[in-house]
Amino acid sequence: MTPQQAMTPQHALTESEPLLMNVQGPSGHYYPPPQMGHQMLHVSSDYEYASHGNNGGVVTPSSSRSHHSGSKRSREDLNLKEKKRMFKLNDRINQLKDMLDEAGVQTKKNKQSILDNAAHYIEMLRSNLLIAKQKAERAEKQTEVFRLQQSTCSADKVVRGVFQKSTTPRVVMDLTLQPITFNQAFVTHTGLSEMALKRQKTLRPFLCADQDKLASIMKTVCETNQSISTVVKTSVEGGNDVAVTLVAAVVTDDAGEATNVEFSLIPIKTQQLETATGLMRAKNEGARDEAEMSGAESLTDGEPSDDNPRL
Repeated sequence: MTPQQAMTPQHALTESEPLLMNVQGPSGHYYPPPQMGHQMLHVSSDYEYASHGNNGGVVTPSSSRSHHSGSKRSREDLNLKEKKRMFKLNDRINQLKDMLDEAGVQTKKNKQSILDNAAHYIEMLRSNLLIAKQKAERAEKQTEVFRLQQSTCSADKVVRGVFQKSTTPRVVMDLTLQPITFNQAFVTHTGLSEMALKRQKTLRPFLCADQDKLASIMKTVCETNQSISTVVKTSVEGGNDVAVTLVAAVVTDDAGEATNVEFSLIPIKTQQLETATGLMRAKNEGARDEAEMSGAESLTDGEPSDDNPRL
């Protein structure tokens, strides 16, 4: 006997009697429920119907169990990956802790403290790197300036050595003919000592005895910015005059403006001086003779000839 057959009529009505609604109105007939003696159809709860499945089919108990096992494996894989990630993260944090300890940075053992101190330490290193770069750039610029100064000083020493050791008397004057510097050959040429020359109020007589001619030379050099040379007489010790070739050259600044004038005195040997003097005298005499002849011809043209006597 089934459990349903063992039920009392009250139980059977309570458990299996369906609720019926009067859909035919008040005058409709009532149909009694079926007899309880008939066996009822049971549906297994192991079956699940997929209302929106891919193929619209029925999910059997075996397929449900395989789906459950697949989900379980997927969760296990995710958990394993998460464990590996956490292991690597903890390993990196421990490495940071060791590095901070080696750098002398005190930190607690918790992860938050380690990460915070690592961030602060990296920021400090970046700031120090920036300062180091700026110092390196400044040192490089200073080195370049020092190198240029060294090369300039070396060039200046060479030029100064050439100026001082030259056998040609040379003197540098400003535009007002005040002495700037002179070399040892100029001291020897004047016959005075270096201290005596420095005590002189002016060195103009030692450049040219004719001051008007010296002023003309200065004017020409400053106006043309070109070197000129001429034969002049200069004073030496004892009040004597010596003939020299005076070469005047203008010294300009970076803008091309005249700042100083350099004078070079090239002594003329006695034989050369006599030759030059003889040439000049011959030239002057030739010019004088030519002038006299021209005057004589003009007078002759004005006198009457014998063929044409004056009336």
